[in-house]
Amino acid sequence: MLLAWSGRRAISWPNLHIKERQTRSGRRCVRGEKRWFCVANASQFRPARKEDLRKIQQLVLQEYMNPLGLDEKRFLVATNLQGQLTAFGQLEPKPDPDRLQFHELRTLIVSKDARGQGLGTKLMKALVDQAGSVPVYLTTLRNTIPFYAQAGFHEVPLSQAPRSMWFEAAAGTLVARLAVNDQLVVLCNQDVHRK
Repeated sequence: MLLAWSGRRAISWPNLHIKERQTRSGRRCVRGEKRWFCVANASQFRPARKEDLRKIQQLVLQEYMNPLGLDEKRFLVATNLQGQLTAFGQLEPKPDPDRLQFHELRTLIVSKDARGQGLGTKLMKALVDQAGSVPVYLTTLRNTIPFYAQAGFHEVPLSQAPRSMWFEAAAGTLVARLAVNDQLVVLCNQDVHRK
């Protein structure tokens, strides 16, 4: 089954052999059993494969992000109808020695030509859904808080974040100030208070 996102709704076609065309206006169209379905920049999500790792590494470096800890087994990727990777993110399960099992949302990137279409939001929500009831934390630049807030994330004081994230947040703030004159913050999707 093909699951494609068109604007805000998912379209699925069971057992579809994809035939594709592009209209004069640039919209991509795929052939269903009886008619053509035209969607703008349709994407499908799937788990990453080993062969995706090179492209993931390339895009991570282009975005000046931390290239350490990239494991294709933790990635969810979005591909267009031609199978080209357009976005990806990873959800890393982490134990916290103090008391908390949590996931860290890491390395969420949408390729430049696929931005502004809601793909990053859909991918982020799909990753958070994978975590179930386990809290999800992330470190990000302060100016990106509104993007994550739409999925229910809120800023957490560093003292309330899992200790395993303290060093990354502190060191990342130093780098962020030098590189882009911003500050790194920790966000969480749940109201989790440390004891």
